[in-house]
Amino acid sequence: MRSRPPQVTLVQRGGRVSLWGKEFFPGHMADALGRIGQLMATPGRHLVITPNVDLILLLKGNPAWRTAFHRGEMFLVDGMPVVALARLIGGQNLNRLTGADLLPAAAAAAPERGWRLAIVGGSDTARDRAIENLRQAHPGLEVQGFAVPMLQDPGDQICRPTVADLAAWAPNLVFLCLGGPKQELWFLAWEPDLPDAVYVGAGAAVDFVAGAVARAPLWMQRSGLEWLWRLSREPRRLAYRYLVRGPRFLGVAARSLARHLLHRDGN
Repeated sequence: MRSRPPQVTLVQRGGRVSLWGKEFFPGHMADALGRIGQLMATPGRHLVITPNVDLILLLKGNPAWRTAFHRGEMFLVDGMPVVALARLIGGQNLNRLTGADLLPAAAAAAPERGWRLAIVGGSDTARDRAIENLRQAHPGLEVQGFAVPMLQDPGDQICRPTVADLAAWAPNLVFLCLGGPKQELWFLAWEPDLPDAVYVGAGAAVDFVAGAVARAPLWMQRSGLEWLWRLSREPRRLAYRYLVRGPRFLGVAARSLARHLLHRDGN
């Protein structure tokens, strides 16, 4: 059975916008941190997903990723094309909130709020440097790093010691920096053994915080051109994602806009 393509759709509740029935979180970084704090106060393991263009396109052909996606409880818009489409169909108060922005923002808020942070994944060098940078910038921050080996199977038992160490650290907020959707699949595979916390799919956030990868200038981030900046620095790794798969988002946008116009004209 062929899966239906993903659509970004308007929800008639104050301009809320959803992706495949899951609503994007509206608001700015302070609002997102407030909501994360609320999730922490609720027992259980809570998954925050930051879907960008690439992850949205992967939903159609990856059943395991779709399952992990629907497990998410909070969805932050990562990618200006997604923000632009959401606004085009009537979305209100939608802003780009990436894992790369959320990690330093959470670290800044953590000492006052009593949060313990964990960074899972990334290279040993980048993870150690990121933790050092965060501790220097925010005295009193409790943050620890946890290595995950290169995996073909997110549920590989080689990860069991990492999961045990993570449980012993007992964090409130965990940044999964394994790349999407691997990080969400890893969460799903190990969820029964993971400690209660909020888990954020943060991709390359650890590399940005470590300074191993430079962020695009702010004007490029805000104008939707950060992909071009990243492509210029990692052409071999990112060419297929941005130049072959990325343009397919135009189809998602067209279907989403057509559905919006149909429903609007029908009302």
